[in-house]
Amino acid sequence: MDIKGTRSIIAAVPLAECLRLPAILDGRLFRRNVRQFLGTSNKVNRGLLSTIRGERPRDFFFFHNGITALCEKFELSEDRTRLILEDLSVVNGCQSLATIYSASESVRKVPANEAFILFRFYEIPQRDLADKISTYTNSQTAVKPRDLRSNDQVMISLKRAYEAAFSDAQFITQRGTVRDPSKDAEKVVDCAELAKAMMAWQCQRPNNAHNEKKLFDEHYKTLFRPDYNPQSILALQTWLSAIERQWQNLSLRDELKAGKSYVRLHLLYAVSSLIAYASGQGDKVSYPSATLAIARQFSADVLPWQLTV
Repeated sequence: MDIKGTRSIIAAVPLAECLRLPAILDGRLFRRNVRQFLGTSNKVNRGLLSTIRGERPRDFFFFHNGITALCEKFELSEDRTRLILEDLSVVNGCQSLATIYSASESVRKVPANEAFILFRFYEIPQRDLADKISTYTNSQTAVKPRDLRSNDQVMISLKRAYEAAFSDAQFITQRGTVRDPSKDAEKVVDCAELAKAMMAWQCQRPNNAHNEKKLFDEHYKTLFRPDYNPQSILALQTWLSAIERQWQNLSLRDELKAGKSYVRLHLLYAVSSLIAYASGQGDKVSYPSATLAIARQFSADVLPWQLTV
């Protein structure tokens, strides 16, 4: 096809054909890429390998975003079975192609008509345009662990339970979601903020509460459970909102107030510890749901240590 004067080919290429691409091993094929091969120990590359070597390599095409390759000129045979490329360079897909090459033995065992990968070939003789394509295709918004969990069944269960328990509440699982103006702002919960609050209160580890990547990766199953009480979710959100409202009134040193994103989680941990001590629970952690009424007692002139527990 011709896209705004640029000759282009969009193709589903058998994985085995990728092994025929030149200069993968020495990296020359990726000379215009922003980085070279990171090795098979890389988390994403391990995932590619597991799909290739798994029971359903035919799913590879659907799991992969595709390869972007540039050349100065190409010729496609009339029967569309042979493609000749001059000065080929892959600008997005180095990790994928190098990983496929490293698993060549497994790739060759897959029938040619079963496993494919999407390729975009562009005829780009202009060097400046080629450089821009290389930069832009490798600088899109990164997908975070939180994003990968947004459609997880556990997350969906928590969202349904919370919004069913409180008709004026909203549980946000996807980054960029705008708050529904018809919902109570005090009951709008973002899953990333909830994870931080859970780590500080439920796990009693405020030092680890700010690391969103770990919260949605190695700590995810510890924090998020489908049976987690919606009242506890609301209680944690209420405490965070209360700390936010009282922030300027708290007797904290300036350097602590400057680190608000971290310190507020330590304050949440302190609140949980004070409540556990005052209620005679010792080292046991109170369920946030049991403190919802206390959290709601907050007002403009009431500080947490002035409350009656």
